[in-house]
Amino acid sequence: MRKAGRQTSSLTGLKKRGDTLSLEEYVREMGWCHNNSFVIARETFLRDGLYNPVLRNREDIELIIRLLCKLEFYYCGAEVGQIRDVCTNRARDNYANILDPANSFAHFIQENPLIRSALSQDTIRYLIAEEVVEQLRALYRMNRYSEYRTLFDLASQQHNIGHWGKFYKRYLLSYIKGVFVTDPMVREANRDLRDTSRFSTLKRRGETLVHDNELTAFCQAQDNLCDHLDQLIADGNCYKSDATSTVASVDHPWGRWVVKRYNHKGFATTMKLMTRKSRAERAFCKGLILMKMGIATPKPLLFAVRYVRGLPYSCYIINEKSDGDTICNLYDSGKITREDWPGIVSKIRELLDKLHNRGITHGDIKPTNILLKGNDIEIIDLDSMRVHWSGRIFDHFYNKDLGALKKRVAGYINNPGKS
Repeated sequence: MRKAGRQTSSLTGLKKRGDTLSLEEYVREMGWCHNNSFVIARETFLRDGLYNPVLRNREDIELIIRLLCKLEFYYCGAEVGQIRDVCTNRARDNYANILDPANSFAHFIQENPLIRSALSQDTIRYLIAEEVVEQLRALYRMNRYSEYRTLFDLASQQHNIGHWGKFYKRYLLSYIKGVFVTDPMVREANRDLRDTSRFSTLKRRGETLVHDNELTAFCQAQDNLCDHLDQLIADGNCYKSDATSTVASVDHPWGRWVVKRYNHKGFATTMKLMTRKSRAERAFCKGLILMKMGIATPKPLLFAVRYVRGLPYSCYIINEKSDGDTICNLYDSGKITREDWPGIVSKIRELLDKLHNRGITHGDIKPTNILLKGNDIEIIDLDSMRVHWSGRIFDHFYNKDLGALKKRVAGYINNPGKS
């Protein structure tokens, strides 16, 4: 196989037509064979060549290694295709799967007696070292620096690490990044808020707001925007109203919106608003982060903070109203069936994988927070979403997300109406 853009493969000319490919050769240079570049009899493939259903990472390599232990591979003498990097959800970038012990490629190699007897100890150590490199890369990309250093120290002691200098440089940088560097997505979202070509800040007596420039005329037309938002919530279709927040959908001349007010709960609310960003601003930034990641979520349009006697009192956020509906409403109304549900759960899992690969968790996965718009999944209610630096804390919320997906979403069809 040849990568698109190259005139020829780097392996061309090293073998003649009819030459065999040994297992050791393939392990040391996996470019010799890809899962779409060999021909095998259907009966043989069904008998010996099915993918391992447990592996979700490098399952194609495990397949070829297993086949090489049983069959002879012959070089055809020519390139058979091109490889193009067009997929945005590649297995090598699925960091959560790479770090999942259940998907350990080296473990499956060592546990297979046929493969273990066919490979030398040096080659097995080489495969383990390659997996350690993938795990180090995943930990670093997910900002799990403490765990990165622990694995690096262990691998260095056992001499199970390739490209030592590159990963040692990251080892040193991890101390600096862990203290001074914010997550790139968070940094970009904060930078976007200061982009005057997209957002404007308006400060006046009793309120401060940041809004999309599309709403400039609307915001300037209101003498007291927060009072106007209170009236919109009162007149709108109320979704939720409790001590913490009030949410309503609004059909306004400027658009179809969902307006959320984070209610005042006493002096503690004032102190929080004085010492940190408001919940509305944090939810606004989280929406920008998801949009940059290509994850569907209603577009954030505005956030505002109301002040009473000079002290912050409550805050608001406006998002575009999605044309989709919650999956529980669609199921309860019969618009999606029990047979459709596993496919929807699978799509939600893919979305969560994309979040988790960046060290982000949603924190409140349930059917009422998942919208279905056509065939696309949208995610809402970002108040509990977190960008993690600590691997231990991430693991807790990662397991919480997956547990909620299994119990509250996948299990919803067994207890309709309970989310």
